[in-house]
Amino acid sequence: MRSCFSVPKDAGHPCALAVLLALLLPGAGCTTTMTHLAPAKALQPGHMQITVDYSLPIHTNLAEGVVDAAELLEDRIDKEEVSELTDEEFRTLLDAAFNWALFLTGGSPEALARIGLAGWETGGLDIGVRFNGTTVKGDAKVEYWRSSNEVWHAALDVGYAYQFSVVGDLLEYLSLNDWARHDLDIMLPVSAEPGKVFRWYVAPRILVSWINVEAKPGAKLLEYLPESLKSYNPSQYFGDEKMIYWGGTTGIMLGYRYVFVNLEMSVMRLQFRPRVLDERRDYDGVVIAPAVGLTGMW
Repeated sequence: MRSCFSVPKDAGHPCALAVLLALLLPGAGCTTTMTHLAPAKALQPGHMQITVDYSLPIHTNLAEGVVDAAELLEDRIDKEEVSELTDEEFRTLLDAAFNWALFLTGGSPEALARIGLAGWETGGLDIGVRFNGTTVKGDAKVEYWRSSNEVWHAALDVGYAYQFSVVGDLLEYLSLNDWARHDLDIMLPVSAEPGKVFRWYVAPRILVSWINVEAKPGAKLLEYLPESLKSYNPSQYFGDEKMIYWGGTTGIMLGYRYVFVNLEMSVMRLQFRPRVLDERRDYDGVVIAPAVGLTGMW
């Protein structure tokens, strides 16, 4: 079978399929932590919560991007194309690789700690910090209302996350850039505690992420650029961008006194249309993020 398309003789890969497979090697993804794992009721001053959990965020746009690239490659192989990639074909492959690196589906273990700081008749304040290996996130929860029978509680929770290992070498190789990500997470949890063994909560939320990029020249990807794109500066591959998630999180806690099992589900709509090679690309999608955890409280 002939090559999928022509490449430089000294190129590291013989065809587009090999290039794509190299770009899609498993690596650290850019998906942020989406767990909450706590009711709206604030911890009493000095009381603590420790939770370990495992979450699995799944992005629909990841599948869409990879399918588009696979169809492109299949079509070229069926037609035994040997011409260079067109501008749009290269962008399609680039979209697939970006989606893979940014939203790679993979389970993530996490540890969470909370402590109560203040309490008053109708509410309280606690703070938390969590870490999943690539992201550290702190948040403050203010319980501003509780029912007279103390079954229902409502709160405002604001969190900030910093991802210090966004995409690793894979996307830096692909995009010629260094990356950093910052998240602002705002939610309004409401919870019910009708007894000592069961707790339920739901939290509408919005999460805004800022991706900061710094140009880093020099990558073998340049060897595969169509002539129409070779004049682009590395900074034009992917600039500073913002993505917005909106949706909600719901969960239950089952246990007694000091130990609870957490079952949680987050469903968020992603709005993300970054400028790649000076053209807006559609990376919108939906993320579904189930999580299971074990909590100790005292």
